[in-house]
Amino acid sequence: MDESSPFFLFDPECRGSLFYKFDNKLRIEKADIDLVLKKDDKAAQDPRMLPILIASHKGQLKSKRGRPNHKDSFSYKGRVFWAGEDVQARAREIREERKGMSKLETKALKDPMEQAADEIAAEYNFHISGRSLINRISSQKGDPLFGEGKARKN
Repeated sequence: MDESSPFFLFDPECRGSLFYKFDNKLRIEKADIDLVLKKDDKAAQDPRMLPILIASHKGQLKSKRGRPNHKDSFSYKGRVFWAGEDVQARAREIREERKGMSKLETKALKDPMEQAADEIAAEYNFHISGRSLINRISSQKGDPLFGEGKARKN
């Protein structure tokens, strides 16, 4: 689109929209930059794009709104991983403790895995139920760092 057009500043496929957002300190997302570089032929050669690209590369553009999701943090994923290991170990211990009990005695008790998850959730200060902890552990199995994803296959 030609720069003299009145729509140059507002067309999301034009570099003018990035200039407008950058000058007015509005949020620019990576998808916006990708779209402009893909659709606008002159965007890569325009020297006015350089400050936007540098700010994007350095992570200085406005960040996402709202509270960051703590479940994506490395430390939280690590705590859930170690809690999963402890839940497995504690469930084995509970099963061993219950071997001598009759069926009638064990009928009123929780499943060993769920009981272990309740205990470990309290120990690790997770403010969730044991069932929720088991769900988080199972959903993390696809994670490349802590689950059975690409990084763990050796």
